[in-house]
Amino acid sequence: MAHTEKVANWQAIQKKTFTRWANQYLTKNEPIEDLTADLNDGIKLANLINAISEDKIGRINRKPKFDIQKLENLNTCIKFLENHDLHLVNIGSSDILNGNEKLILGLLWTIILRYEVADAEGKQGLLLWVQRSTKGYNGVNVTNFTTSFRDGLAFNALIHRYRPDLLEYDNLGSENAVENCEQAFEIAEKQLGIAKLLDAEDVVEAPDEKSMVAYLSQFFKKFAGQAKFDAMTTAIKNAVEVSKRHDEWISQYNQGTKEVLQFAVENKEKFAAEDSSESTEQVGSALESFTSFVKEVKPSVQAKRAECDGIYAALVSSKRNNKRPEFFPESCRPNELAAAWDEMESMEQTHERKLLDKYLAFQRADRGVSKFNTKAATLDAWLDEKLQTFTRDFNTSVQEIEAQLEVHRGFEERYGLYERTLQELSHIATELETVAASGHAGAQHVAAHMQSLQTKMNLAKEEGAEYRKKLETALAKEQKLIALEKEYLSKLDQFEFEFNGLVEQVAEFGSEGLTVSEIQKMSVDIKQFPEEIEKFNEKSSELASIASQIDRKQPDAVAHVQEIQNRIASISTSLAEKETTLHDALQEEQRKDELKQKFAMEANKFHSYCNAKQQSLSDISGDLEQQLEQINATRDNVFSEGSDKLEQLKSSAEECDKANIVVNSYTPHTINSLTAQFDQVLKSFKLTSNSVEAQIVAKKSLELSSEQLHELKEVFSVFDNDHDGTLNIQEFREAILGIGIDIEDVDFEKRFSTKIEFSMDDFIQFFIEVNKSGDSKEDILNAFRNLGGGGETMSSEAVDKYFAQVQDVQQYLHSNLLDGNYADFVEKLYLR
Repeated sequence: MAHTEKVANWQAIQKKTFTRWANQYLTKNEPIEDLTADLNDGIKLANLINAISEDKIGRINRKPKFDIQKLENLNTCIKFLENHDLHLVNIGSSDILNGNEKLILGLLWTIILRYEVADAEGKQGLLLWVQRSTKGYNGVNVTNFTTSFRDGLAFNALIHRYRPDLLEYDNLGSENAVENCEQAFEIAEKQLGIAKLLDAEDVVEAPDEKSMVAYLSQFFKKFAGQAKFDAMTTAIKNAVEVSKRHDEWISQYNQGTKEVLQFAVENKEKFAAEDSSESTEQVGSALESFTSFVKEVKPSVQAKRAECDGIYAALVSSKRNNKRPEFFPESCRPNELAAAWDEMESMEQTHERKLLDKYLAFQRADRGVSKFNTKAATLDAWLDEKLQTFTRDFNTSVQEIEAQLEVHRGFEERYGLYERTLQELSHIATELETVAASGHAGAQHVAAHMQSLQTKMNLAKEEGAEYRKKLETALAKEQKLIALEKEYLSKLDQFEFEFNGLVEQVAEFGSEGLTVSEIQKMSVDIKQFPEEIEKFNEKSSELASIASQIDRKQPDAVAHVQEIQNRIASISTSLAEKETTLHDALQEEQRKDELKQKFAMEANKFHSYCNAKQQSLSDISGDLEQQLEQINATRDNVFSEGSDKLEQLKSSAEECDKANIVVNSYTPHTINSLTAQFDQVLKSFKLTSNSVEAQIVAKKSLELSSEQLHELKEVFSVFDNDHDGTLNIQEFREAILGIGIDIEDVDFEKRFSTKIEFSMDDFIQFFIEVNKSGDSKEDILNAFRNLGGGGETMSSEAVDKYFAQVQDVQQYLHSNLLDGNYADFVEKLYLR
């Protein structure tokens, strides 16, 4: 292509582009149709300058008829531009009046550079901004404003970098250059409000640098504030996440404390109710159920209570650090919950004591009932036998009558002895009255049985007296008495009665269910029996002597006495065994008691230790980093120290388990409940640590990331041409443009009018100040206001635009930002 054709081509492209650029600032009623003709009277040029400049150009003749009037208008425009630091070369008002297209294009280019790209050297900053924005996109390598854009990929990458929701970049290819450009231009115009200054064919065939700069400057103006918007988005996201985290903790705390409080109330009522067991087995079953409650049911609820304490501590800390109002629980505070729990445990211990007392009382009652039944059975059988005897006829021989009379005397003597037995039984029945009132079925049966025995004894006394009269009448007829046989029978009867009593007493000795003091008393009592047994040996020898003399009349007497002596030997052996058993039982019970006291002392200390460490979370103070350091250091110490204590406690618990100790009256705590409590203390530290870490992360997200810092250093070095570590004011302005910040001239001059050079720290500090968005309620309101376009509401489209990358927050805002009223939303947000 010849040089003249190339010039004509780029002039045509520039004319079209600059015309479109100017028309986006002019009203629809006064557009420029022919750039060379429509600016010659100075009116539309003045309107354009007024639209893009913060200052007004001054008085313009709105109806010029003569060239002199038009030149005056044009001179006013040129003078205004020169007063605002625009260096116009080789162009005067007459050139515009005469429609010099090349010079008019040059004028518009100068205006574009001044007001859209900062100045002539602003192209470098604009190019650097485009390079940074499209870095990393496949097929894009921006090195200039012309050929780097021919395939359209760079335009699409630029849009996708700041608005990824508007297009799918990965579906594009460089072979579809025209379609790529048309897609980017259409999206920019319809979705971003960027006027279509270029035609796709012009970009693909012969891109013009000045036209490209004019178009790309519109993208810069649109996206330059993106970093600040990102900071505002992050601030809102963090505020929402804090409130969501608080909502979750509040829900968990309220639900958890409700469950724990209900558990405490229900069990207080349960423990307040009287036990209805009627036997030792039923009381034992109730104790097993209680033990199961202590070991299996209570620990999980106790852990839930400790978890609630941990959540409360984390919530209080987070609310304090995030400047949120104090938390007032729906159900109760930890100290109120602790009071309800302590009251339940107090009633639990009382209930346990009552069960244990009842169990021991029922065991003693069982022994009393057994003793009563044994004696009563002997008395019952004897009374039944004698009452039956009194109904029989008797022979008339002297020997038989005398024998029967002697037997009756034995009855009368035995009756007297059994009266003492009846008194013993009555005493036992009286002792059992209290436990009978507690529902012991055996004890209740004893009372009825005692009444029956009393009736039988009265009847036996009456009928025995009548029977004696009959025998004495018959004895008058029968005189012969067998003295020796009478003596034998009398002594034998007395011996058997006394010996049976000894057997009953020995049978009562046993260690099962007894306390240490009871075993000690029984050990003393049992030592009295060897002397008694020796007396029975002497009496049996006497009986043996008599039996040998009456062998003819009583042929079974010798064998009977031998049987008695065998029984004496057997009871001696049994007594020695029982004494050994009692000795062993006493040692075992003393050992168990020592183990229970040892475990109880360690358990109570460990429980207090866990409570103290849980409470220490509330004493953490300082800034977030100091709090985190204190929490982690304390947690490590608690884990190490507490684990050692818990291992020692487990060792004591294992000793108790091996000794078959089920209930420990010295402490309400078990190894299961204490393990759960310790685990929950560690969880509370972890929960609070995570909360503070989240707050630190949220705080730091409002500052610079490592990637941002790296980008700032790269941009600074590009404009530090003499490599002295400083930028002059012009270089600093270009660097600001390169990092993507669009700052108005007035703001720039206001900030930096007194400064002539800028360091890297100045550059970084400026970036932070521009993009900073705090976490106070006012900061969040300002963030919503800016993201929402300055109005009082934020639309659903704005929510989707700024929060598409954080979908949980996006969805939360759609659900809770009612009618877009962000003021009400933020007010409610900061109540939690």
